[in-house]
Amino acid sequence: MAAQEVHALVVAWSFDEGDRLGEVALLPGPEAVMLGRGTGRAKGVIPRLTFLQQRPAKNLETGPLRGKGISREHVRLEPRADGVAFERLGQTATLVNGQALDAGTVRPGDTLSIEDQLVLFCTRRPTVMPPLRSFPDRLEFPFGRADPFGHVGESPRLWALRDNIAFHAPGDEHVLIFGASGTGKELVARTLHALSRRSKRLMISRNAATLPSALIDAELFGNARSYPNAGMPERPGLIGEASGGALFLDEIGEATPELQAHLLRVMDGGEYTRLGDATPRRADLRIFAATNREPWELKHDFAARLPARIVTLRLQEHRDDIPLIVRHLLALAAARSPESFRRFVPEGSVDPRVDPRLIELALHHPWPLNVRDLDGLLTRAAAGSAVDLIECPPEQAVRPEPASERPEPSREEIAACLTKHGGNQSRTWRELGLKNRFVFYRLLKKHGLAATEPTEGDED
Repeated sequence: MAAQEVHALVVAWSFDEGDRLGEVALLPGPEAVMLGRGTGRAKGVIPRLTFLQQRPAKNLETGPLRGKGISREHVRLEPRADGVAFERLGQTATLVNGQALDAGTVRPGDTLSIEDQLVLFCTRRPTVMPPLRSFPDRLEFPFGRADPFGHVGESPRLWALRDNIAFHAPGDEHVLIFGASGTGKELVARTLHALSRRSKRLMISRNAATLPSALIDAELFGNARSYPNAGMPERPGLIGEASGGALFLDEIGEATPELQAHLLRVMDGGEYTRLGDATPRRADLRIFAATNREPWELKHDFAARLPARIVTLRLQEHRDDIPLIVRHLLALAAARSPESFRRFVPEGSVDPRVDPRLIELALHHPWPLNVRDLDGLLTRAAAGSAVDLIECPPEQAVRPEPASERPEPSREEIAACLTKHGGNQSRTWRELGLKNRFVFYRLLKKHGLAATEPTEGDED
């Protein structure tokens, strides 16, 4: 029996608790709950919203929020049929999809934010994810991080994809992988191969659309020594190279019908003949073919020889995983270019700091080319960021910035304003007209002023 689906809030960004990305709070209703820091019931009566790490057949409770910049009673939440009604009680502004609101309703696909402290993504989740059928239990990996094959995500859809790949991996049937551009079709093929009995042998990869019609047989099947010209070296061809392992043919939908036709015999029983040979050979290989077209657009008899089908996911189909994918892509970029990313990465971490507005943009953008689009945006954002966190590119900001900003305050102005507000940092940076608290912390560090972290009572 399928588990009940309820409204849920997924941690998409946190100033103080970045390690909690992907954690989810389930709101089955109908009673109200309090979003706030600390333990115990709010006002002695209202249950406090708690979070958990949700995985198939397992909910690991991680407790309420602990961020210092969040009030103990910050936002009252009440699940309803069409979404989650909210009312701000704490001092810091709440925003829905980038717009400041004191009360309203968030619906699946919306973001609910506590300004510069927390971004939550509203979605629907089962109270318990279905158990895994095929994905190996031995393959443990940290919550929210890439699995051993490079897939990133904790959503039910991403876990279902993992399980589907693992189901097809042990067999010998050829597999058609189809989905939109940038959805990781080659990654699926590599995972299939890694989980198969052939994993110790090579998987040969080739873009099928680049195989010229006049050379199809030579490229696929190879040639004998001195054929067709004297002195020509022997070549095994793609089929020979992949024998014992797997052959991944990307963009098979763009390949000529002739290429698909030439593969039929080898797909049936492995039989093929090299150019210049008098007798056929037999290859033991598995074929993974990928396309962004629909299966019916392939040559019918070719598609029929790809009985196993795996459909990859568009980003818009598992938006709650986007913050985890952003973190993963930026960590990879930082590892490739440590000099360029050094200023964004806190000491002792591998994850660059990110402006919450960039995360909100990532959650709401349509991403026609999926991860390719997202990776391109992150590269441009990092290159254009002037401070020590990766900012949202100004031309794509979720909400407009003021046309003009006040000049940067002096050390004396900052110190005087801090004194005026009794050290309350939130009130200080707002009165100074700064863009966000990150700019404020950078100025504190620059001028050697005390307290570079929010104080316990800042938002109470």
